[in-house]
Amino acid sequence: PDVDEDALSRVRETLASELGVEVAPVTTEPFEDTCVASVPGVGDVELPRPLGELTRGYADAGVAVAPIGRGSALATWLAHAGKPCTGALIDLGEIAGRRRVFLVMRAADEEPVDGEELDFLRRVCIDVRQAVEEGERRVHDTRISQALQSGMKNELQRVEGITAHGLYSSATEAALVGGDFYDLIRLPNRRACVILGDVSGKGVEAASVSAAVRTALGAYAWEGQPPARMVRLLNDFLLGFSRLETFATLFVGVIDLARATLTYCSAGHPPAIFLRDEPREMFTLDEQSGVVGAFRGMSYHDGRVRLREGDRLLLYTDGVTEARSPSGAFFGEQGLRDAVMEEASGDYEHMLDRLLARLDAFTGRSLDDDVAMVTLRFDDLGAA
Repeated sequence: PDVDEDALSRVRETLASELGVEVAPVTTEPFEDTCVASVPGVGDVELPRPLGELTRGYADAGVAVAPIGRGSALATWLAHAGKPCTGALIDLGEIAGRRRVFLVMRAADEEPVDGEELDFLRRVCIDVRQAVEEGERRVHDTRISQALQSGMKNELQRVEGITAHGLYSSATEAALVGGDFYDLIRLPNRRACVILGDVSGKGVEAASVSAAVRTALGAYAWEGQPPARMVRLLNDFLLGFSRLETFATLFVGVIDLARATLTYCSAGHPPAIFLRDEPREMFTLDEQSGVVGAFRGMSYHDGRVRLREGDRLLLYTDGVTEARSPSGAFFGEQGLRDAVMEEASGDYEHMLDRLLARLDAFTGRSLDDDVAMVTLRFDDLGAA
């Protein structure tokens, strides 16, 4: 991963200031034992022994801090080079493809670097090493989770009789990929299954659980299971992973165009918004069940609504309602309903874009969480 070289420079400057020392970089040859120190006032000087010999016995938590005491091999070598001093040889290990080694030196006519100062150096070096490793893990996890999501792209299959649009927007400051996802699956006999979910957490675990949830629900949908039964099976499936410490909220809806019905299970998910075309009205689908993957024996229930041509369904994750303004106010469910009411009369094709634009304006273009939205319009109902 990219390393903030300025941050490393600031660490060196802080050490020099706090301890009253000089910090000199040491260049190592990757395939040789030679190390060359750029000693202030002296120039480039080759260390007397291989790095491993000089730091042997001083390794701790991935770093090594070898003291340069009076009379030591390093102190004698520095005196011969014209730089009599005490201090330490620091090896931070490899960072961004480069071995990071430094000499910390205090003039021999000053107070020698003591044990307390060496302990301070060790703590600083360990903190730097751990910060680097955490950054490497984040980059690694991001790449894996992005690969998982690219292999399981959000998809709205074309279903004759339904016009569907989906939108996904990542959190502005997110360091890792989140767990929001959606699907529209075309089924036989003028049926379809719409899924929108939000897996807790971010990164590899959230992305991998999202992929498993979508695969399992797709299989259950093709088996012809009703939504509540699908979610119940999924709950048992997720709880079968003993090491899993995540849960999901879901909206699963089975659309029967021939019978003009939507059967749904909302498992811990924000209530879907339904826009009746005639007479014009808006209401929420309020049959609610618990979250998925948290507890055994959860009870899940189906809700049902009759469909009429021109009706619309809006699904969304809690990144929408929990979006915050710069002052800390939530966009909220009422804010979303007000926005939908105002935007519903506009062009249907771009309604989700307009809702996202409202969120951007409300938050100052700074989303705290990922946002996913799906809207379906029911255009052709009844037997084919």
